[in-house]
Amino acid sequence: MVARLRGLTGIRKIGHAGTLDPFADGLLAVCIGRATRMIRYLEQHDKVYRVTVAFGRSTDTYDLTGKTCRTHQLTETEKKQLLTSDFAVVRRAVRALTLMREQEPPMYSAVKVEGRPLYAYARQGQTIERQARPVRIDKAILETISLDSHVTLDMTIHCSKGTYIRSLCEYLGQMTGWGAHATALRRVASGPWHVGQAVTLTQLAAWMDGRTREEALRIFAEKGVLLPAFAALEGLARLTIETAAAHDLVCGRPVYLPAERSDRSQRVAIWCGEQLVAVAQLERHSEDTWRIRTERVLINSADLLRT
Repeated sequence: MVARLRGLTGIRKIGHAGTLDPFADGLLAVCIGRATRMIRYLEQHDKVYRVTVAFGRSTDTYDLTGKTCRTHQLTETEKKQLLTSDFAVVRRAVRALTLMREQEPPMYSAVKVEGRPLYAYARQGQTIERQARPVRIDKAILETISLDSHVTLDMTIHCSKGTYIRSLCEYLGQMTGWGAHATALRRVASGPWHVGQAVTLTQLAAWMDGRTREEALRIFAEKGVLLPAFAALEGLARLTIETAAAHDLVCGRPVYLPAERSDRSQRVAIWCGEQLVAVAQLERHSEDTWRIRTERVLINSADLLRT
């Protein structure tokens, strides 16, 4: 996606805020130019996914692209019990997802071990010991459920960053004893943004047709798909400082504030006039002063002095 956007816009400095599985689709936030410095904040957003799960077959990748590990064919008795109980065993398994507090990354993932992604080891038939990571499943909403030769369901997951939805499908298969895998996956939302606000590459190419890069970017902004960098910092406290102090921050010099400017240590967005200068932490320096400790500087001194 990044490579295609570079070719489309002619802009080299482009980065994304979170990969999608090869079989998945949906929302992908992309940062352009100096806004690539905001990726670390975009990646922290909670996510919403919609996934289709097929029971009765588990795979090594936990999705439809993998090799079959085991299968389970429902008996007529099992089917009758499912219909009589309104799929109680499946509903319990879905509800149990919200109790999950940690998750081991799957072997087919981009998590790196000794500089290599796990999927590189998996493709060579190797299994690497992985450390479980904390996750949070806020909601697991069962949308639809059906029974044919096997059980299929659609569910919506509201979760923390770093949650592997494929692994949740594998977990459902273990809970029911039938095996399961993901057959479709869409990222519906990331933080404040929803897939309904997204635009396809085909549409971007149509807007660029016959236009210069500057003209196309203006159209992107007018269409609401090219957002200012501060859109990544929704909910972050805003602190305005004078030009001289902003220049010191940009140049790496320490900047201090009187205690009455703030009453607690916090992450803030630093502004100078109408320009977003940096993201920083306010740290107590002394009883009556705070220090601004920058995390990301988002402007250079030349641009600052032109205001």
